[in-house]
Amino acid sequence: MTGLMVEIAGIWLLAVLAGLPLFASMGLAAFAFVHIAGLADSIVPQKMIQAMNSFPIIAAPLFIMMGNILGAARITDRIVAFAGALIGSVRGGYAAPATGRRRRRRSTPRRRRSGRSSRPACRW
Repeated sequence: MTGLMVEIAGIWLLAVLAGLPLFASMGLAAFAFVHIAGLADSIVPQKMIQAMNSFPIIAAPLFIMMGNILGAARITDRIVAFAGALIGSVRGGYAAPATGRRRRRRSTPRRRRSGRSSRPACRW
């Protein structure tokens, strides 16, 4: 098994040093693995289709594409302008709603204690 890995890594390195694009050299190394290991040639398209059926693999490029579409339509500028109009003058700016700090602080009721606490007061 180690000899096979060295051969495949050598083929990949040779392809990269020859100037092939990275995707082509990886594909060439995959086909070399299939032929050297003695597997059927039809396994490569099957594995490619199986990998494309995976939700996380499809979600990442679609997320990037959606960001590009929003950027090209200038919707991101509108979102940032809207957020700036809402909380631009608040101390902490965009970080306050991103962390939810102000909302948490207001929503938690404070208890009144009788007497002094043994712990020092937290001053955040």
